[in-house]
Amino acid sequence: VVFWLTFGLWEYWMEDFQSGVHSGQSAWNPIIWPFHFMFFLGFFLLSLQGIAEFIKCVRFLTGQTDEWEPRDG
Repeated sequence: VVFWLTFGLWEYWMEDFQSGVHSGQSAWNPIIWPFHFMFFLGFFLLSLQGIAEFIKCVRFLTGQTDEWEPRDG
């Protein structure tokens, strides 16, 4: 689900970036794409963490490492 959401946020950000969408909600009327990019970036980093955890689980289950507990520091 996180990967699907990340892909959707990428498309959402690119659409806003290319069209230069503004908020239209105030007199300031800021551009919206930097905020949408931060949403995308956050979910992209969460996706990378998910991949890292998956690799860690596979390594443990295949016997390549005995370490399962998180490291200190």
